[in-house]
Amino acid sequence: LSSTVGKSFPGGPISFGYGVVLNSAQHSKAYLGFGVDSTGARLSGWYSFDMGTHTWDTLSTFPGPGRRHPAVVPVKKKSPSVREEEWEIHVGLGDGYVSGFSNFDDWWSYDITSDSWTQLSDFPSSKRHH
Repeated sequence: LSSTVGKSFPGGPISFGYGVVLNSAQHSKAYLGFGVDSTGARLSGWYSFDMGTHTWDTLSTFPGPGRRHPAVVPVKKKSPSVREEEWEIHVGLGDGYVSGFSNFDDWWSYDITSDSWTQLSDFPSSKRHH
C-alpha cells in the first residue's frame, strides 16, 4: 500500500476504468481501477481515493488478466464472525487478451480489510463484458 496526497492519480491515464463507492456513511473511500492505457493494453491496477483526506492509495494489483468494462459490485459481508461493518468488492467479466481477444466470465472478491483478492466461481452465464 502506498499513499499519494494532493497529487494526481497514481495509475496514469485510464480509459474504460471502473469504480465503486460503498453505500456507507462510515466508509469515505472510492475504489477504482482496470481499463485501457494509451497503448491499448488492458490494466489490472487497483486504487482507492479517500474523499475525506484527498489521498490516493495504490492497492494490491488484481491477479487476473487486465481488462476493460468489468462489473464492479460492493458487497456488505454477512457472517457471524463480522462484528463491525465490513465490505468486499466483487469484480468480474470484462474483456481483454488471453490467447487473443476475448470476453471473460471469471469472478473475484477484493477484501478491503486485508487488501487481498480471492477468485470465486465463474459467473454462471456466457462470457461478456459488464
